[in-house]
Amino acid sequence: MGPNSGTFKRKKKAEKKVDPNVLAAASLKFKLPQVVDSTDWWESFSSRIAGPLSGSNLKKFESIFKISRKTFNYICYLVTDELRARNCNLTGSNGRSLSLNDQVAIALRRLVSGESLSSVGDSFGVNQSTVSHITWRFVEAMEERGVHHLRWPSTEAEMAAIKSKFEKLHGLPNCCGVIEATHIVMTLPAVDHSNDVWIDQEKNHSMVLQAIVDPDMRFRDVIVGYPGSLSDALVLQNSSFFELSEEGKRLNGKKMELMEGTELQEYIIGDAGFPLMPWLLIPYQEAKKDHEVEFNKRHSATTSVAQIALARLKETWRIIHGAMWMPDKNRLPRIIFVCCLLHNIIIDMEDKVFNEMPVSLIHDKDYRQQVCESASSTGTEMREKLSLYLSGPPSSIVPRDTEVVKSPEMPFSKSSLIWQDIESIEIFRFLPQKPHFSPLIEIDEASREGLAMRHMMTFVTVVDKTKRLRIDDSRIDFQSHLGILSNLESMGFDVKAVSRRLLLLLEVRDAYERLKTNNNEMAPSEKAINETDCSTIASGEKQAIEVTTAIKAGPVTNSDNLKQQFERIACAPWTAIKAEPVTNSDNLKQQFERVASEPWKPK
Repeated sequence: MGPNSGTFKRKKKAEKKVDPNVLAAASLKFKLPQVVDSTDWWESFSSRIAGPLSGSNLKKFESIFKISRKTFNYICYLVTDELRARNCNLTGSNGRSLSLNDQVAIALRRLVSGESLSSVGDSFGVNQSTVSHITWRFVEAMEERGVHHLRWPSTEAEMAAIKSKFEKLHGLPNCCGVIEATHIVMTLPAVDHSNDVWIDQEKNHSMVLQAIVDPDMRFRDVIVGYPGSLSDALVLQNSSFFELSEEGKRLNGKKMELMEGTELQEYIIGDAGFPLMPWLLIPYQEAKKDHEVEFNKRHSATTSVAQIALARLKETWRIIHGAMWMPDKNRLPRIIFVCCLLHNIIIDMEDKVFNEMPVSLIHDKDYRQQVCESASSTGTEMREKLSLYLSGPPSSIVPRDTEVVKSPEMPFSKSSLIWQDIESIEIFRFLPQKPHFSPLIEIDEASREGLAMRHMMTFVTVVDKTKRLRIDDSRIDFQSHLGILSNLESMGFDVKAVSRRLLLLLEVRDAYERLKTNNNEMAPSEKAINETDCSTIASGEKQAIEVTTAIKAGPVTNSDNLKQQFERIACAPWTAIKAEPVTNSDNLKQQFERVASEPWKPK
C-alpha cells in the first residue's frame, strides 16, 4: 500500500501556485510586514482562553504554541489568502466570528498539543467540529502556501554549503544529507483485519515517515504514508528520491577527488536499515579494522543530526507523538507533511524557541534497529575507499574548527560537535555532570560516543519528567525514573539530588493516596518529611536542596491543595525551599503543585 498520492500531487500543484510575494518575502529572511497587530490580538484572545491553559502561563505565548510571535505572524501571512478564499463565517460558542489569527492559533494548538478536539475546543471556546474544520483548512492552506520551505537544494552553491557544514561537523566530505525513518504510531481496531498491513515489527499499527535531513536539521526530502509493515529499505526503494538517484538525476553534483584516480560522488548516509549504494553509505556491520572503526565512528556521530531532527519534530508537534487514536489514514500523511513544513519554517525563521528545546536522540522509542543485507558492489567499493581516506593523517580528516577531546577517564574521544549543544543544555548549569562512562569500554568502540550522548540526554529527560510528575501518576513511573538514575550513576553521573526529590515526591504521593482512600478522617499521627542534605556535584561545588514538608493530621476538605503541594516539590529550584505546614490533604496537594511549577535554579 503506497503513500497518499494526493499529498504529492498537491505538492507539485502548490509549487506552481505559491504567491510570488511570499517567495520574495522568504528570500528576505522572512522579514514580513505584520498583517495584524498580534499584540492586541493576543491580549484579546488570551483573555478568552479557559481550562488548564488559562492563568499566568498565558503571558508566555511560546508555552502554548511552541513558536515565537514573529513565526506566528509569518505563518498567518502565508495562509491568509487561502483561508480567506474559503470564507466560512466560523464562530465561537459565544457567537463571535473567529478572525484569521484565531483560526491559525486553534489549528496550531491542535497540532502542537495533540490534545483531543474537545479539549482544544473547550480551551478556545469553540465546538470540536469547528476545531476539526479549522485544522483541516489550515493543513490544506499550508500545503499550498508553505511547500517552498521543504525542497531539495536547487543550486550548486546551496549544496556546497550543506556539504561544507557536514564536513565541518564530523569530517565526512561531499556528504549531502542523512536519511532516517520514524514510525507514527496509531491505535486501530484489531478486529478489522484490513488494518493488519499497518502492523510493524514491534506489533504496533504505524505509518512510516522517512526524511532526509541537512546539517541544520532541516528536512530536505520526505516520504510519508507507507504502512509500518514495510521495512525502511522498501519504503526508500518505492520513493521518487530512490528513482532519481538511480537515474543520476539527484546527487549528481560536483565530485571530490579522494586520492589520485579516485573520485567520491555526492552521497547521503543512513543506518543499517538501508541498502548500501554508491549514493547511500551505511556503517560496517562488523567493524574490525581501524579504518572501518573510524568510518563507523564518524558515520554514527553524523546521523545524530537526523535523529535529533525527528525527535524535535515529534516533541514539538505532539499530534504525531505517541499513539494516535483511530486517525483518518488518508488525511494523516498530509498532517505529518505539514508538521514537517512547520518544523522547517521554525528553522528558516531562526526562531529562538527551536534552540531552547531539549536535545534528544530518541524518536522511535522501543523500536529495534532494522538491518538490510542488500549491498551493491559499487557502494561497497566507495565506502571502503572513503573509510581508508578518513583513516589517513589526522590533519587530513579533522576539519580545522573541530576539536577532538581526549580524556583518560573516558573510553572514547569527544569528536562530535553535538557535544556543544548537549553540554549547553540549561539543566547542566544547574546540575553539572562529569560522567566517566567507563562501562562503555565493553561496547564496540565505534558506538561508544553515540551511546554516551544518549546517556546525557537520558539524564536531561529524567530531570524534565521529574518536573512534570503529577500526584496521581502511577507508582511505577516514579520507580522507573529511580531505576534509570541508578544506571546513570554507574556511568559516573551525580544523581543524588534528583533521586532525593523523586523519593520525596513518592512519599508525598503515597501519603496522598492514603488520604484519598479515607477522605473523612486521617490517622491521628503526624508525619514529617525533611530533606536538608546537600548534594556535592561533580564539579566540586556544593548545591543544597532542602525541602521540608509537614503533613499533619486533620480532616480532608479539598484534595486540590494536596496536589498543588506535590507539584511545587516536583519543580522546586535547586535552592533551599521550605514548605509551609500542611494541615490537611488539600494543602499538601497545593504545595506539591506550587513547587512542581517552579523552575530549576543554580544555587
